[in-house]
Parts: sequence; C-alpha cells; structure tokens
Amino acid sequence: MSLTVSAAKILIADDDAIFRSLMTDVFTSHGMTVVSAGDGREVIGLAEAEDPDIALVDVRMPMLSGFEVTEAIRRHPRLSLLPLVLVTALDDSNDRETGLRLGADDLVVKPVKHADIVRRAVDCLRQSRYQRVRAMHAGLDWLTGNGDSGFLWLDRAGGWSGENAVARRLLHLHLGPAGEPGETLVAHLARHFSLETKALWQDWPSPTVQNTPRLLVRGAGSARPVVLEVSIVPANFGPQTLVKIDDVTTAYQQKLDSFSFHSALRSNVAAPMNSLASGIELLGTKAADPALVGTIRKASAQLQSAMNRLQNFASISAHPPGQQLSLSGLASIIDDVNERVLSNRLWCVMPSQLSLRSDSIPLSPAQVDFILTELITNAVKFHPRQQPFVQLEVTIDNGVRLTVKSDTTPIPDHLSPLLLTPYFQAQRSRLAGIPGAGMGLALVAQVVWQAGGRCIVNNSESGVEVEISFPSVGLVESSVQ
Repeated sequence: MSLTVSAAKILIADDDAIFRSLMTDVFTSHGMTVVSAGDGREVIGLAEAEDPDIALVDVRMPMLSGFEVTEAIRRHPRLSLLPLVLVTALDDSNDRETGLRLGADDLVVKPVKHADIVRRAVDCLRQSRYQRVRAMHAGLDWLTGNGDSGFLWLDRAGGWSGENAVARRLLHLHLGPAGEPGETLVAHLARHFSLETKALWQDWPSPTVQNTPRLLVRGAGSARPVVLEVSIVPANFGPQTLVKIDDVTTAYQQKLDSFSFHSALRSNVAAPMNSLASGIELLGTKAADPALVGTIRKASAQLQSAMNRLQNFASISAHPPGQQLSLSGLASIIDDVNERVLSNRLWCVMPSQLSLRSDSIPLSPAQVDFILTELITNAVKFHPRQQPFVQLEVTIDNGVRLTVKSDTTPIPDHLSPLLLTPYFQAQRSRLAGIPGAGMGLALVAQVVWQAGGRCIVNNSESGVEVEISFPSVGLVESSVQ
C-alpha cells in the first residue's frame, strides 16, 4: 500500500500491550514513526513532547478514558487540531455518537483489519492536512495584502507547502514546491542565492545566536546585490514553521555605507586627532620635548593614513560594475601587495601559466588590490606578534579562487557567523590600539557579492583561512589590466 503521508508520526494509546505492539509493527511497516502510551494520563504529555500528526486512542483505558483524552486534547491550546481516531472493542452506536460529539475524527471497532485501520488513519490525516493547508493559504492571502514581506510555510522535512506572492517573487518559487522532486527549501535557495553566512544556515531552521539574521545574496555583476533577510516567525504553528522574508537591499547598503564612514572616523581619525590636540596644548605650556614632538608626528602620520584609508574605502565602494581584470595581470597585483604589506614575505602558490591566460575575473585591478590588502592586513593585525606566515593560493577550476591562509589567532566560534556583517567589529576592545576600523571584511564581502562571487571565512588547522571565489569570464574590449 503506497502512502503519500508515510513521513507522518502517529501516537498509539492503548492499555493492551499486545495491541500497541501489533499496531506499531503495522504503521512502521508503512513508513510511519510510532510513539505509544499505556494509559490515558500519558497521552497529553506525550503529545506535547512528540508533536504527532495523528493519535489512535483506545476508548477503554485506565486513568483517563479515550473520551476524556479527546476532551482534553480539544481544549488544549496547541493540540486542539490534532487528528484523533478512537478505537473501541464494542460496536456501540452510543460510543460513536459520544466520540464524534466530543471531537474525534473517526471511530473504529476491534477487531479490525490492518489495511482498514491504516486506510482510515491515512484518510483522517489527509483530510486534516487539507483543512490545515486551506487555513494556511487563507492566512497567507491576508498577509499578501498587508505588507511587503514574503511568507511561506516550512514543513518538518524541510520543504515548503505554501507561500504568498511576495515570497514567490523574491525566492524564485514560481515553479512551486514541485520544481524539484523532494527538494528542501534550503536546497532550492542555494541554487539561486549565496547563503550568508554559512555557519548560520548549518542549523536551519533553529534560532540563531542573538537573533542574527540569515541572509540571501544575489547579484552577479550588479551595482547593488539583492540582499534578503530570512527569519522564523516566533509563534507555534504545530508541525509547520512560518518563515518571513524581507528585501533589505536598500537598508543593508545604507547601513553599510553609514557604518563604514562613522566607524572609520571613530577608530582611525578620533585617536590621532586627540593625540594631536593634546600635544599642541602641551607645546603651548613648555619647551618642545623630543618625545612629545615624536608623539605629535606619529599622530599626524596616523591621521594622514586614516584619511587615505577613508578615501580608499569610498573609492572602492563607488566602483561601477562590469569591470574586469585579466588573469594575466593578477600576478603583478599580488607582487605589489606582497611588497607593500608583507615586505615580500607572502608565500604564493599559483598556476605556472597564469600570465598566459586570456580570461578574466569580474573585478577592477583596484578592487583586487583592495581585497588582497585587506585580507593580508587582517592577518597581520590579529597575529599575536603581528608577524604572521601568510600563504596565497590561486586556483583555476570552473572559476577563479583566491585563498588566503595565515597562522593568525583563530576566530572564536561565537564570532564566526558575524564576521561578514557590516555592523560587527571583532577588535571592538582594541580599536585605538590597532590601525583599522574593523569594517574591511564587510566591504570585501560586499565587493565580492557585487561581482557574483562568494566569500567564506573559516578556521583551519594552522589559523584562519579566507576563500574568495568568482566565475571566470571571457575578456571583453573594455577590460582593464
């Protein structure tokens, strides 16, 4: 017997251990999960803990009868819609009338053929699911006309059973749940978006730490990638979960720009400005002290560096889309960054024929320079002695992958999911002591996403590893090297 509800969980309640064992074998043979109770008093607690899809309850049980269980379930705030089939050993019309009046969906009489009891349980389950789906769709219809958010229902297996028009448009659900047989929502999303950050999606749909949003990013070659925020509605909908999707592209970009500017001012400009002001005030009260003059010069150099950094961030953020860098010109940029940042201590691994390649990556030379500079500078900043061993690997395989590996301090697990968000500073307590605003990775990720690439940050056996990958494209006439 082929059942489309084979993934269902059924609660069997009967004081007859032989009957419970027999029914367990029958329903598990059809692919269902079975939980069982030996008396009526166990049923409510077990249903609360296991959240079954349907209950099969004997009428004559100790502690609580099947009728009393039915009444209790129908009064329960969360279990009231649970499909319930009563089982009785007496072919009594009064039992049927009482059971149905109290809210049972069906009543079967022992002895019953195995195929018959499975069929009636399945019919009851299907009818209940149909009614639930109708209710969900009615709720989604209301949501459709009351805001710009997308909503969809997530089932236990990870698939989705209904969505409003906004979710359908934002998530490319025009094919519906049957677009790919048996496909989960996350698998569908991964075919159309980059799931950021990866650590947050690994335990989907569990709540995230501090309710950090899960993001979907799409936008190869666009000036502004599409950024969607995915959250779980914090309410109990039984076996279904309500998922909310918001287009936060504009807000994300505005916050990123604002964050970049204000955090840079605070960390890069404020400290040297304060040193300059204090030094100038002291100069007015005493003869010039060589140490004081040195402090002022250092603050002045820091301020100049900060202003240059701000200009560089603004320039990178404003780069128009569509620029390309020939792979033949990548080695010279790596050499320049190596000399400028690491004094030629960078260990490079790249294809021997890289200089002969005619294809390209969808970034300008300045953007590639910025990305490598930020990643290597971070390795220096977060190394205990600011002298890391850094290795850069260039891999060409259905695209271009740049991997920066360093023996810098590993990233704490609780910070890993937050690194690419534009509001987070890993060095929050050391801003004044280490040059930088803590915004580099956020902008690196933004630049990479704009070009249709991916940015992954992970701890490795030796330290930290950052992987940047892009599709390679044919070089066009407007490309720059």
